[in-house]
Amino acid sequence: MRRLAFASLATSASLLSLPALAHPSLYFDAAGLAQLKQLAADDTDAGLGWSYAEVFDGSEKAADQYLAGKYTYTVEIPDPDGNGSATWTYTLSSTMPPAHPNNKSYPPWTKVSRDLQSRMEVLSFVYAVSGDGKYLHNAQGTGALDVAKAVAAWAKWTDPEYGCGTGNSCLDTAHLSLGVGLTYDLGFAAMTEAERKLLRDAIIAKGVTPLATDVKAANTTSGGIGAWFNGYALRVAGLAGGACAVAEDAPTQSPAWTTLARESVLAFYGSQGADGAAFEGQLYGSYAVDNLVIAAHVLEQKSPGSGLFDHAWLTGVPRFAGAFLGTDNRTLANFGDSSLAAYWSTTMFALAAHGNATAQWYLVQSGNARPRSFLNMLWARPKLAPVPIPGSGTSLYQDVGHAVLRAGFDGAPVVAVKSGPPSEAVGHNHLDHNSFVISAHGQWIASDPGYEDYFNASKHLFTTSTIGHNTVIVDKAVAADGSSVTKSQVSKTGGKLDYLFDGVAYAKVVGQAGATYEAGLLERFGRRVFYAKPDLVFVFDDIGAPQAHAYSFLLHSGAAGSFESGQGPAELVSSLQSSRLQTFLASSTPLASGYPKASTHPGAADYGPYGEWRSQSAKEVRFAAALVPGLQAHVAFDNPGFESGLASWQPRFDDGSHVADASVARSGTHSARIAHTSSTTGYYYSEVMSLAAGSTLTVKVFAKSKSASGTISIQPYYTLKGAYIADPAGEQVKIDASSATDWTEIVLQTKAPASGVDGVRIALQFNGAGTVWFDDASYSMDVTLPQTARSTAVVLGDPPSGLVVAGPWGVDAAASFLGSGQTGTISVKPANQSIPQIPEASTDGTLFAFGLDSSGALRRAFLQGGTFVSMAGVNLIKASKAGSFDVAVLRNPDGCVRVEATEVQTLEAPPYTVAVVAKEVWLGGKRVPFAVQGDSTVFPEGSDPGPGCEALDAGADTGADSSTSTDGSVAGDAGGDAPGASGAAGAAGSGNFPSDGDDSGCSCRSTGGSSRVGFLGLLGAIALLLSVRRSRSG
Repeated sequence: MRRLAFASLATSASLLSLPALAHPSLYFDAAGLAQLKQLAADDTDAGLGWSYAEVFDGSEKAADQYLAGKYTYTVEIPDPDGNGSATWTYTLSSTMPPAHPNNKSYPPWTKVSRDLQSRMEVLSFVYAVSGDGKYLHNAQGTGALDVAKAVAAWAKWTDPEYGCGTGNSCLDTAHLSLGVGLTYDLGFAAMTEAERKLLRDAIIAKGVTPLATDVKAANTTSGGIGAWFNGYALRVAGLAGGACAVAEDAPTQSPAWTTLARESVLAFYGSQGADGAAFEGQLYGSYAVDNLVIAAHVLEQKSPGSGLFDHAWLTGVPRFAGAFLGTDNRTLANFGDSSLAAYWSTTMFALAAHGNATAQWYLVQSGNARPRSFLNMLWARPKLAPVPIPGSGTSLYQDVGHAVLRAGFDGAPVVAVKSGPPSEAVGHNHLDHNSFVISAHGQWIASDPGYEDYFNASKHLFTTSTIGHNTVIVDKAVAADGSSVTKSQVSKTGGKLDYLFDGVAYAKVVGQAGATYEAGLLERFGRRVFYAKPDLVFVFDDIGAPQAHAYSFLLHSGAAGSFESGQGPAELVSSLQSSRLQTFLASSTPLASGYPKASTHPGAADYGPYGEWRSQSAKEVRFAAALVPGLQAHVAFDNPGFESGLASWQPRFDDGSHVADASVARSGTHSARIAHTSSTTGYYYSEVMSLAAGSTLTVKVFAKSKSASGTISIQPYYTLKGAYIADPAGEQVKIDASSATDWTEIVLQTKAPASGVDGVRIALQFNGAGTVWFDDASYSMDVTLPQTARSTAVVLGDPPSGLVVAGPWGVDAAASFLGSGQTGTISVKPANQSIPQIPEASTDGTLFAFGLDSSGALRRAFLQGGTFVSMAGVNLIKASKAGSFDVAVLRNPDGCVRVEATEVQTLEAPPYTVAVVAKEVWLGGKRVPFAVQGDSTVFPEGSDPGPGCEALDAGADTGADSSTSTDGSVAGDAGGDAPGASGAAGAAGSGNFPSDGDDSGCSCRSTGGSSRVGFLGLLGAIALLLSVRRSRSG
């Protein structure tokens, strides 16, 4: 029999042994409780920067706050039309929460029940560990038992107005069952028999019985589980928690309930993506599974050996979550109804408790290793060594329509792509097929609006429809009030991700979304997102329709973002605090007049601006975009004089007291006004400004007042990685409001904290009555922060098929001919010679890419469906027949050259030739023999593996991994010399693409090495020769 062991600092004895008595027994038994009490007093570092005593102290403080006052909960319920709301309040009593007639389709009970569950669990846990009876029951009626008795007296445990399936149970039923169940278990010995009966009867009649009814119905109805994944999981968790809480006290009934719950936990696992993902994404996926692991735990407590924590789908969740972490390792790609938070903590603690070291890695990597709940404290294993996701982290989850392209977890940009699910309708998804997001330098610089907005019609449209996502709209026309947009996607299903390639130098995913628009609108919309690791991202779109249309390529930067025009081809530059994205675009059909441009959605301006590249009307268009992330320092206010209204400034109130004033200005035409009829605090918060720890910052603003009393002030609020630090308020400077009857300059000069900060928001504040205006604000500091030099670009081909981009890393070229009708050998030239390193490129493939380092030497190359890529008549890479593969060239400091290559399985075409002189060659993760022929290396060839190179720097970004086919099966590690990746998560995929076969096959990854290298050789000489010829002719 298997019991979960709680290894404390002092002992490795099992915390969760078989129960000697009936209670406690739900999450731990009497022996386990005794050990928890010991741990709660242990103030030594557990090994990850926290102690059990600190964790329990946090729970105790939360419990003390719960005791302080009678329970009241308020929810703002949106009107059905999204244009208003009603305030709904419930004060705990034996009577159910009130009706919510303004919107019966909104579930306030869900929020109340979750809050009540948390309250009962914290209070009962602190009571059990501390032994202090006030946490269970007190004269004020605020203890866990007091709350549970009130809830037990309700007529039912589900909202009678909210239409939740059958109406028997819902999320609220599950939350209340879990909360009352734990209170019953931990408070059992202190309760009277009447109290026990009250809670037990309520758990059975109002929780377990209706939950079991609905779970059975879902299990026996086609599509019953998928109709509402998190709703099903919560019902199963509530069923398990409630049934196990009363198991010993209802011995004739409980076996059927626990058997049903156990079967249903496994049914949920089986209902998710076969390739290891959650259909509802990160937020709702974690909500479901965080509760489902509770069910698994309590069921295993009652019946050890069930194996509920060993299921392949569950053990693969750490990869699904971890692969989508942003460059800050604190946020997740937020497709669908989700925010950027790094969810899954409860799931990861539960898996870590069962020895899953990748779950432990996720907790550490995402900053969630400190337990923040009693369950996390119970499951914490601070001594478990974390094991990271192997390889690059690039992953495909085809069933749910998510993919991510990575170059590891050390800060390189992350590209996540969404198209799908192909057929599974998921309520919390959006109309966002073929969309992508990019994280760079700690921020999602190409962003998704996240969770659906319920309160405003235009915001609701923006957050859920195609207009708010980085994809394509056809013949875009927006209503004046923002409540409608023409020819967006109309189906949450029908998109798909056909194929993933993860090579050493490049990663690529292919999406299809033509079927997601209204019937007959498009014949095709294929998107290839192509990552040249770790420097830039190419996006190739191939769109066709029966009739001519204008097509809009959309790009969003988020609420805090801004756009400006650049100098390159169709260039827009988007910026956040620390991250910048240059986007260059080439179109086979000319862009419409006035494009590209940036704008905001009417009625949803607080979601930030978006860039739009709109083509002229045509039946077909091919877009080629290059997106280049860079580090930037945001050291000037975006809207210092309020000439753009309140853009980039956050007012305290949206009630007319805080407005942009076009009738008063110190300079320009606008200022920002705060008007109070009575003494009130108002403010404008700036966007997050870049800051060096320990630097001196200077903020200036001009202020003017009329009939004002009180104070006008400037105050900094410090941040780290976009979030406020623990004590964010800095030193302020203020003046008497009555003294500023004419424009008066206020200057704040203060020193930033010495460490633990990287940003600051500036508050322009008025505390008093009357009217105050602000204008001409400025920000500066005495330290210069590093920034990435801007890149340049030039269009490649006529008609355009790609781009050449020059940046600090070197020069890259990429082009796609898919959808162009071109075949045979194709030669393309840049539109001008502003980037002289690449005068021309030729190939017989359908897509190519190559990169040169800053010296002009070959650094990487990719070929799809062809035999060669050449520049200026010299073959850079060559295959023996039409094939698909990539090559990375790594040069050690001593000059030793190593070549690494990745083939697309089923499209292998060895031997290969690369225009470098190598001393070591790897193909598909195995070292292979090669032959040097002049200035090129042929591999695999002969039997000589060459002299080899010394061990590479451990910091090199190898991007190595194995691969997985579209059905989730492991495609096979190419050699025993290379570590494999977890096949459960779908490291890479394959697919049966349309008949050209250009994207078919799956990748076979190599290991060890880097794509960020080059050397001086034949290509360097060519570049030098061309440069000399140009200078002589000039």
